[in-house]
Amino acid sequence: MDPFERSLHEQLTRQEPPEGFSLRVMERVRALEEETQTVIEIQSRPGLLKRWRWAAAGALAASMAITVAVRENGRRSQQAAAERAEAELAETLQLAGFKIHQARERVWGPLEESLEEGETK
Repeated sequence: MDPFERSLHEQLTRQEPPEGFSLRVMERVRALEEETQTVIEIQSRPGLLKRWRWAAAGALAASMAITVAVRENGRRSQQAAAERAEAELAETLQLAGFKIHQARERVWGPLEESLEEGETK
């Protein structure tokens, strides 16, 4: 036998399980049986599952409604902010126009008056 075959033969020879192995396996089997029994009990009560489905559907619908309301509120607040900014801009432009008109009158007023006086002479 070559070394690979010998190693394979050693690995595949029967070994005795450690002490308490069968007890641990049986404990796991019992635990799985209890879990399975719980699932079977829940599934054997169809009214309970239907109530949970309705509760889940209600929670989903409520969360969707809240999401829509929050987004709509955000959109409205953005729109209100935009309208306030537009009003402030219009007021600022009106004030700027008034100031430009005043400055124009200060600069051109005396010049126009002197031109008018010169024409009347």
